[in-house]
Amino acid sequence: IALAKISSIELNYILTGDDFTLDLNNPLAPKVLCVGNNPDRKQTYGAPIGLILTKISKTINRQKQLPSMFMIDEFPSVYIRGIEDLIATARSNKVSPVLGFQSFAQIEADYGKEISNKILRICGTRIMGQMMDEDAKMISDNIGKQKIETKSYSYSAQDISTSKQVTLEDIVPASHISQFSQGTFCG
Repeated sequence: IALAKISSIELNYILTGDDFTLDLNNPLAPKVLCVGNNPDRKQTYGAPIGLILTKISKTINRQKQLPSMFMIDEFPSVYIRGIEDLIATARSNKVSPVLGFQSFAQIEADYGKEISNKILRICGTRIMGQMMDEDAKMISDNIGKQKIETKSYSYSAQDISTSKQVTLEDIVPASHISQFSQGTFCG
């Protein structure tokens, strides 16, 4: 029933004709394209939007084109076939993919475990706001640990003794990530 709503005059108009090409980063004719979805009809428009974004992801990821950004907010709400290939090769083609989402579970639910793991492994830069539970732990583990050197001093009437201890601690503990306030990020 949702797919039957695709058969509309507006969508037919958008998807036909040759007045606009999807080579957005073409040096001879650069373009900006903003595609939005209707939350009430996201299942209806998700398929054509996914097709458009899939085509764009392949078209902009070529040599000798202008630097560009491929930015998707609410990334799991559309299916972009081959997005992992764009992420893996985009840097060499001066394309910056930016994917916004709420949790890793959303990506796994919509893209499957294998592709979601691949996407998460090949993302070189991750900037995260507040995340909970397993997501917060995974981000904390990915950010890594740092060496913390602590010194303690003992004073006596005759001498001062110093002891040093080096420990590894999370740079950003999962407990901090789960308690971030709005606008606080780590990465």
